[in-house]
Amino acid sequence: MTRRDEAADLVVIKVPKTTVRVLGQPCTYYPVRGRTEGRYVGSTAVLGTGAEEHAWRTAAERFDAALLEARRAHTRGARWARRRAERRCLEALTAAENDYAPVRDVIERRYAEVEARRRVWGWAVVEAVPPRDEIYVYRHDVPGTEPAPGPSSTHPLRSEEPLSARGLERELYRLGDVHGLTDVRWEDGATERVRDECALPDEPGAFEAWWSEFTERGWRSSREVPLPDAPPPRPSPAPDSGGGTRAGRRHRGPERDYDGVGEGHGGYGGGFFGGY
Repeated sequence: MTRRDEAADLVVIKVPKTTVRVLGQPCTYYPVRGRTEGRYVGSTAVLGTGAEEHAWRTAAERFDAALLEARRAHTRGARWARRRAERRCLEALTAAENDYAPVRDVIERRYAEVEARRRVWGWAVVEAVPPRDEIYVYRHDVPGTEPAPGPSSTHPLRSEEPLSARGLERELYRLGDVHGLTDVRWEDGATERVRDECALPDEPGAFEAWWSEFTERGWRSSREVPLPDAPPPRPSPAPDSGGGTRAGRRHRGPERDYDGVGEGHGGYGGGFFGGY
């Protein structure tokens, strides 16, 4: 059975992490919120079978009901019996935790596996034809795609370690915002691997659909880093009634850029590329 055939039996299940407190004790579980319309796992969804979806939903509902009963056991106790009520509550919480723990372990392991698989991306600034710098994106798990190191004086910018897809996105933004690099060239084997792992249609637009659904800033094309959102216009200061400088007025600091970091804080560049 191929990877694509195995993926056909899986669904993307929304299981957002939820933590509630009972008697100050954090209780974490993953209620099932249905399936996603696409086939892309993320920070609130993992791959699973239909049987797992049913089992996870049942376990989460049972855990939620147990938490509610534990709260009721505590609030039903009279003042003179509060210690006994707290003991009953903690016993109920322990029983609920022991019952739900196997399901929680499976879901958290599934999240960890997804995150580990995603730390495969790399990038390097290379010279394109005609001469113009571009960002070359590849995957460490696709052999023969990593570019050879160039002269450090010419193209010192490259990723230092494998990145998740979200980490790659953030670094592409910084390359555009700080260095003005917006042209992206994706290695063909990397995009083919994404289509294969996500069981996407074997067509050119499939990778574009995956990238646009996954990213944050609104990419018109995966081959061009979008510009940052423009800051809202600043209101004009009210003129002084006396026409001159108001006594005691304090000097304003530097204007803030779009993400709220002032010039005096170094912006995006502070420490990000310091190791290159």
